[in-house]
Amino acid sequence: MASIWPWLAVIIVAFGNEYLDYQSAGDDPDALVRASEEAWRDIWNSMLLPTLLLLIARFWPQWLVGKSEDKKSTAAAAAPDA
Repeated sequence: MASIWPWLAVIIVAFGNEYLDYQSAGDDPDALVRASEEAWRDIWNSMLLPTLLLLIARFWPQWLVGKSEDKKSTAAAAAPDA
């Protein structure tokens, strides 16, 4: 998830999908404007979660894999001996 390639794949598919939507809008100028506005909103919504996951995976990977080493040692010290 920390690689840019999955993010690029999602954005390429999102732009491709919006291109197809734009092509089906017809020749009406008002429909083209609405399709363009909706396209940017759809791309924003489509890219929000992948972008957040990419940033978290790159800069704060411990959020995705569990406890950090400091928390593990603190938890181990606090655990009663069995």
